[in-house]
Amino acid sequence: LAQWKEACLDVNIVLFDSASHEWAGEGGCLAMFEEFLDQKAGDNFEKREKWKMAAWNNVGLKHAAFVAAIMRSPIPVICCFRTKDKIVMEQKPGEKIKITKDEDCPISRKDIVHEMLIAFTLEQRPDGGGYFKLRKPGPPSLREMILNAGPRLSYDHGRAISKWCEAPCIVPENAATPPTVSAP
Repeated sequence: LAQWKEACLDVNIVLFDSASHEWAGEGGCLAMFEEFLDQKAGDNFEKREKWKMAAWNNVGLKHAAFVAAIMRSPIPVICCFRTKDKIVMEQKPGEKIKITKDEDCPISRKDIVHEMLIAFTLEQRPDGGGYFKLRKPGPPSLREMILNAGPRLSYDHGRAISKWCEAPCIVPENAATPPTVSAP
């Protein structure tokens, strides 16, 4: 993260392709989880079960630092994720388990989409690719600008997002004033 912060001084935007590697790639969170368990419990299954919560806490702190760096970035950050099918298992009383696929979900911690301003998936259709489906539409004014730019992802979408980012912030008159922090 320190190297990333230094690199940001000379760039206008950061693009992670693919941010899924932070979670499931070599040296990613899932690998750190297994490494932690290997160090604490080796092949002892009972011991591994006892250490799982501590392992997830260790990994969670590192993942939270990654997300915090993105959220606090002084420049825009675009995260691209590989996706996987979300499998849903349902069983009604007296029936067999029904396994179905739900919409694609990013390969990352399950709450990652919540941290993004907007989120969408790209779809391939019979007439070509580049169609997008909003997953998290963001603020209404941004959602409107994105949808008005057309059904296929294009430069117009980038311009709409840029225009929205550059617009002045409108603060309602009844909004609470943030506290003033003074230097000691």
